[in-house]
Amino acid sequence: MNSLCHIDGSVLEGGGQIIRNAVALACLLGKPIRISKIRHNRSRPGLQQQHLTGVQLLASQFQVQSIKGDYVQSCELEIIPKSKHLSKLKDAKMVADTQTAGATTLLAQILLPCLVLGSTESSPLLADLKGGTNVPHSPPVDEMCYGFIPLLNHLLQQDSNLEMKILRRGFYPKGGGEIQLSVKKHLKQIPSFLLVEKGKIQKIEIRLFASIARWKSPQSKLEQLGDTIKDLLTKTWVSLHPQEAAPEMNVVKMEIVGIKNLHLVNACVIMQTDQGCVFCASQLMGQVDIDQMKRNKKRKTEQPVESESAEISEEELQLLVDKLATYLDNRNTACVDEHIQDQLIIFMALANGTSKIRTNYPLELHTETAIHICETMTNCKFTVTVEEENKEMPSSFRTCIIECNGIGFVNE
Repeated sequence: MNSLCHIDGSVLEGGGQIIRNAVALACLLGKPIRISKIRHNRSRPGLQQQHLTGVQLLASQFQVQSIKGDYVQSCELEIIPKSKHLSKLKDAKMVADTQTAGATTLLAQILLPCLVLGSTESSPLLADLKGGTNVPHSPPVDEMCYGFIPLLNHLLQQDSNLEMKILRRGFYPKGGGEIQLSVKKHLKQIPSFLLVEKGKIQKIEIRLFASIARWKSPQSKLEQLGDTIKDLLTKTWVSLHPQEAAPEMNVVKMEIVGIKNLHLVNACVIMQTDQGCVFCASQLMGQVDIDQMKRNKKRKTEQPVESESAEISEEELQLLVDKLATYLDNRNTACVDEHIQDQLIIFMALANGTSKIRTNYPLELHTETAIHICETMTNCKFTVTVEEENKEMPSSFRTCIIECNGIGFVNE
């Protein structure tokens, strides 16, 4: 048995990402870990329900030898897995339920490397993950489903091997959402990949949804919002590239969500380039809990509540477009956005050969944290090389190359 790997859960980002990466690597590599000071500097330190759900899912599926500290608010977690050669997922179909609004996308993050590599069976693997799908401080499900998963398939040379479906949406504070992750066939080994050429923006997809309680005619309202977003994106493009035709833009989905106790609207924009790069941004707007509003009225509270008929302003939609403006600019040669870069690190560490991605500099703290955990647990080495040729450009255009010679993990 490998010696115990000690991890300080308060370093760098100091949050749940340390748990997700460390536990996934421990189970895959058969490496015992002890994580201390879990979420030490957070307002609510220790494991929360969504972290615990992910940990217990992997502990159960990999049938770890022992686990200690697996309870809510625990500040130390110890996992002793079986040896590497016994580290395989137990079930072809699995279910994990946070029973809260805990983010299903964060459950997906801890599970994805294990779904890809954690089986030697030829049958598909399926995971139903329940909780929140569009909640604060976590990746929105639309960005992961329609942005990150297709990108990962592209990088792993797997076409549509990985698939995510949104079965039901769930929001803060009640949750109740459900997504489904599936892998048609396992990989024996992750291939190295390069993501260093941005290319040209080829198409832009806009996805919208609103709760059924939001407007009397939600479909027509969503159509108006889609047209406004396209207009704002076009204006931004023309201001940046007046001599170039704007890329193809389409509203590909308008969804009415059957939730009657919330007023909300969500817009997600996904840009793809001719080199396979993906950039995403989302905006959850106008969320009002109707039940809370009624309770406030009964108590005659002075807490301001948004009107049921309130419109989504153009300024709110402009905030969404502004998130993507730097990637629309051809001067920015980054190939992944700030929310995707950290999710690729664990795959680079496990891959066979040298992987490289070009991203903006300085790195996101989540990315630095992922690198630290992967280096600690796999002994691989990451290098970050700042590209000097764009040092005179605005800070938002500065780039670097993240490079890693992966350990070539083999699913035997």
